[in-house]
Amino acid sequence: MDPKFRGTYIEVSFSVPGALITNQATNDTTVEEWFVKYVVPFIDEFTINYIVVGDKVIPGLNDNILPVMKSLQNLLNSRYLGQVKITTMVGLAALGVQTPPSSGAFDPNVLENMKGILQFLWGQGSPLMLSLYPHYAYAYTRYTNNINVGDVAIAIGETGWPTQGNYGAGPSLALTYNLNFNNPITSGKGTPMKPNVYIEGFIRSLFNENEKPEGESQFYGMFHVDSTPIYPYVFN
Repeated sequence: MDPKFRGTYIEVSFSVPGALITNQATNDTTVEEWFVKYVVPFIDEFTINYIVVGDKVIPGLNDNILPVMKSLQNLLNSRYLGQVKITTMVGLAALGVQTPPSSGAFDPNVLENMKGILQFLWGQGSPLMLSLYPHYAYAYTRYTNNINVGDVAIAIGETGWPTQGNYGAGPSLALTYNLNFNNPITSGKGTPMKPNVYIEGFIRSLFNENEKPEGESQFYGMFHVDSTPIYPYVFN
């Protein structure tokens, strides 16, 4: 964590790496060790809003997500950190039916696991995070809870548009996309299905990431790695 942000109480989130989840699902001690090492040192210096258990690891690790979520929730409760929400990030790979968006349904292979996860999220008042990249594929930004687990909120955990890369990438398109994403998020108008509902959303990313694999994944930032802007400011 960059030292210059310490003590500013900006909102930050932490993510449990997918490589740790299988072991953590059957070993509460490893969950606590991760929590103590990576989260506890920052509790008094930042506002921690989310702990994300896995980034697009469903399908794949779907049997393991819920046990880790429950272990982390117990740790938060024991430390009176109920304001921190537990969630997971899912992408389009978790869907068996993708189009039209209003008919979207989870892949049958992950359905039972998703029921348990959504029941947990609903009980804790936590949103399900979605990863949406329309530059890669058509973006399905509406979600219908079609497995009857209450009214689970949605947060757009990551979205954006590359400034360099394959066809369609560029600074002007990235600016347009992020403005069009930011405006309805900040307006509070919600969606046609759920008007006047606040939707939380996160743009990837503030800076280009030169340590990512070569290609467009390095170029989702609004600033170069030297902090110079790539295109005009997006946020009001």
